[in-house]
Amino acid sequence: ITATTATGNGTITATGGANATTRGVVYGTTTSYGSTTTESGSFATVAFTASITSLTCNTLYHYASYAINTGGTSYGSDQTFTTGSCVVIPTVTTSAASSVAATTMTLNAGISSNGGGSITQSGFDYSTSSDLSTGVTTTTLGAQAGSTFSGGVTGLTSGTLYYFRAYAVNSAGTGYGAIVSTTTAFDADVLDWIARVQGQGSDVTVAGTKVAVNNFVAGLKADGVWSKIVRMNIYAGDGLNALKAPLKNGGPSATDVLNNFVSGDYNQSTGLTGTLSGSKYLNPGISYDSPLMGDSDIHISLYVRTAPDSGITMQGYGPPAAGLYVSTSGTTAFWTNSNVSGISFADTNGIGFYIGSRSSSTSSVLYKNGVSQASTTSAGGSRPGFPMYLYCQYYTGFGGPNATTGRTMEMYSFGTGLTATDAVNFTNRYATLRTALGR
Repeated sequence: ITATTATGNGTITATGGANATTRGVVYGTTTSYGSTTTESGSFATVAFTASITSLTCNTLYHYASYAINTGGTSYGSDQTFTTGSCVVIPTVTTSAASSVAATTMTLNAGISSNGGGSITQSGFDYSTSSDLSTGVTTTTLGAQAGSTFSGGVTGLTSGTLYYFRAYAVNSAGTGYGAIVSTTTAFDADVLDWIARVQGQGSDVTVAGTKVAVNNFVAGLKADGVWSKIVRMNIYAGDGLNALKAPLKNGGPSATDVLNNFVSGDYNQSTGLTGTLSGSKYLNPGISYDSPLMGDSDIHISLYVRTAPDSGITMQGYGPPAAGLYVSTSGTTAFWTNSNVSGISFADTNGIGFYIGSRSSSTSSVLYKNGVSQASTTSAGGSRPGFPMYLYCQYYTGFGGPNATTGRTMEMYSFGTGLTATDAVNFTNRYATLRTALGR
């Protein structure tokens, strides 16, 4: 006897002179019965069974066996049985996630009641939507006989809040656990950056900064740009000391050296600002001829936030004509690569994301906001051995730095050559980061 089925039992004790041709049971919720099972054949005295199906759960039924021969129909005595309890949907509990990493985690659940039926399917729904209404991924873990189950999920985005719930299925339907949330771990490179910022006596505590930076790094990795960056500082964190720890710190120096800047020169939402007097520059501690880049495989980028009062430049220590540099003044943006005359374009605005890139011996391009503004196929020479400095100063001709400036920088990077697609992706990722940081 189950919730919806039973087996009726009967015995033909005497044939009455002729074998029975039909046997079975009559059944129903009263002694009027109303339903019949039928089995045809030639039956002598023998015990038999009949399957009764489509019953109502938790209900008292009457039944009687019968047999028919040429002499008529004979019935056994009335018998009763009660079907099993009704099957209801399972009761499921969504437990906390475990083994939470940057892109993977294990989801856990408990089944406090199978609802009176077998669990035929189970799993989890998860999404970044708090009510699991959009972007839902469903895992299927199959039947469950125990009181708990778990399942690993992969391909997640680091530093992201995920919502999930467990489910289990029996014959009555699907039972769901409550929606629970957890945040995946930050990318390992972001965690390393935070640790280095803290090592400088600073921290990253402004709301949303860690998530924004994590999304920036994850995006650059997905685009294939992160691996082409040797060193990058995005000027984020609490106070000027945070800027000593670049987001990516390839090269011989673990920190950037800030020369003559003071605390009032920096705010995360605005960047790093020079002044109209004095000499302020940042030294990343790496030279242009670093083996981490190549003569025909190098890029430099910087973001200039404010309109020019003079200019801003990233270049080697020495005459500009002998080095590599990206600069923007009140009229022109310029990129030179290894002892060539360089390329430039009219740039009266002087605000935006500038990338100078040589990705091959015949391709040198100057981009602004992801768009190529000037290019050359001229081959570049060997890179000079000058250290790379970033100045809040303006260079005129070949006479060295003069005309200090109050313009604001937001970031810099340098590394191997970037393609046109890389330049677009880098620009878009940084634009998203700027918005998230309130810049």
